[in-house]
Amino acid sequence: MIETADQLRRITRELIEDLVQDGVVYAEIRTTPRELVGEHLTEKEGIDVILDEIKQSEQRMGNRIIVRLLLSINRSESA
Repeated sequence: MIETADQLRRITRELIEDLVQDGVVYAEIRTTPRELVGEHLTEKEGIDVILDEIKQSEQRMGNRIIVRLLLSINRSESA
C-alpha cells in the first residue's frame, strides 16, 4: 500500500523511467484518487504528487516521453 508522498513519487518516477526504457513515447497513467488516500496523503495531495513527478520526469528525460494522467471516478459509490 502506498502511504506517503515519497513512495508515490518514487513509484511514478520508476514507472516513467521503465516506459522510456521500453521505447514508449506517449503514456496515459490511470488511477482512482480515492485509492491514493492513506494515513498521510489526501486525494488532492496524491494527484498533485503524480502531476509534479510527471512534469519533472518529462524534463529529466529530455522530453523523450509525454505522460498524461487519467483519473477514474466512480460516481455510483458514496465516499
